[in-house]
Amino acid sequence: MVVSLRSRIQAGVASALVLGGLCGLAGAQDVAVEVQAPSQPKELRKVSVLMKSKVLIQQDQPAGQIVDVVLSEGGCIDYLVVDHNQQSYIVPYAAVQLRVPDRVVFVDIAPAQFQQVQYFPANSWPDIYAVNYRQNV
Repeated sequence: MVVSLRSRIQAGVASALVLGGLCGLAGAQDVAVEVQAPSQPKELRKVSVLMKSKVLIQQDQPAGQIVDVVLSEGGCIDYLVVDHNQQSYIVPYAAVQLRVPDRVVFVDIAPAQFQQVQYFPANSWPDIYAVNYRQNV
C-alpha cells in the first residue's frame, strides 16, 4: 500500500510538472514525496474563542476586537474582521499571531502604520477580493 501511495504521488507530481510546462526536466517521474501525518495541536482552537478577542499591535497598543471571520471557498479563515472605534477593518489571517490563553490576537504593525488602516462601516463592506483592496490590506 505504501508503494501504491508513493506511485500515485509520483504520477501526480509528474503530471503537475507536465501541465505546468516543466516537462523538459530530467527525472521528473523519479520525484518522491514523503507524506507525514499532521501534528496534533496543543490546545483546542475554536472560532467562538476567537470572537471578541482583543487585537493588539506593536507596543501592545489596543486596536479593537474581533467581530467576524471571512472564510475562503475551501473553508479556511482568510480574514479577521475587527471593530475599532465603531468602524471595521480586516486583517489577513496569515498576518496574525494568536495568543489563545489571553484571548488576544497580535498584529505586528507599528502604531504609525496602523493609522493608515482602511476602515469601512459595518453595513457597507468593500469588495475585499478586489485586487487593489487586497494589495492595500
